[in-house]
Amino acid sequence: MIMDYNGNADARFVTPCQHSGTMTINEVESECPQTLRSCSDDIDLLDVEYQRLEEAQRNFQRSINEMQKHQNECFKEIKHQKYRLGQIKEQLKKGKLQPGANKADISTIEERINQKYSHIKEAENTLPKSNGPYLNIVLGAINVNLLDRKQRLDYKEQYERFKLIVTCVLLITSFVNILAQFRALDSILHFMLVWYHCTLTIRESILVVNGSRIKGWWRAIHFLTSITTGILVVWPDGPSYAKFRLQFLTYISYTSFLQFLQYYYQYGCLYRLRALGERYSMDITIQGFHSWMKSAHNFSGCLSKSEKHEPD
Repeated sequence: MIMDYNGNADARFVTPCQHSGTMTINEVESECPQTLRSCSDDIDLLDVEYQRLEEAQRNFQRSINEMQKHQNECFKEIKHQKYRLGQIKEQLKKGKLQPGANKADISTIEERINQKYSHIKEAENTLPKSNGPYLNIVLGAINVNLLDRKQRLDYKEQYERFKLIVTCVLLITSFVNILAQFRALDSILHFMLVWYHCTLTIRESILVVNGSRIKGWWRAIHFLTSITTGILVVWPDGPSYAKFRLQFLTYISYTSFLQFLQYYYQYGCLYRLRALGERYSMDITIQGFHSWMKSAHNFSGCLSKSEKHEPD
């Protein structure tokens, strides 16, 4: 109860059942039980809905177990296929040494063996792969396989955007460092280079696990660059660093600008070649000029080339 200005008791009080306003005692006695009953009914309804959640969770767990079972079966069958192909190749070698062996038949069998290996390789690309020693050391024994093809492509696109954004940041930072000679800004650039190339090695290793055909030399460049940029971090300020500084910053600005231009050029080339089915969907942009870029100089050339491969 509350008191009015004259000191008289008032039968009204603020109820916790409402956020604002006042109610009489009789109204409170009728309202609160009704609210509690409503809450109880809602919880009962939620219990019924929770059964659907339990069923969905059981189905999810069952699907995971079935997927693991089918995955193991695929690995087993791939191993069996490779074993049988190895036996066939040994028999073929012996058959070549026999007199009167038909070269046409031998050539046909070898072609079929190569096709079978190609099919097995395609099947292996859809299955999870081991992380490798580097990822096991850096990330631990976790599963970095992306089973969904869309997730793999999205991760590759994130990798490309990451390279583009950091390249732009490096370009701006190195240009600012040329104009402003502060050791602190140089250290920021050095740490950024170390972080960037170390991150690239991890991301590229994950892409390789998920089917990307990144060449070993490209990954080796980033491993070596991570080491060399680490030397810059511990290089003390002195006459030797002062002589090296301007050349290094100019080099970083120049290469960052070239990588920025090259990214858009190669990205367009890969887009056209993937649309024509001439490049793998997980291929990435890399430094330098490469053979696959020759066929993407003009779209009409790529189109005419693809038309030659179309069946009549």
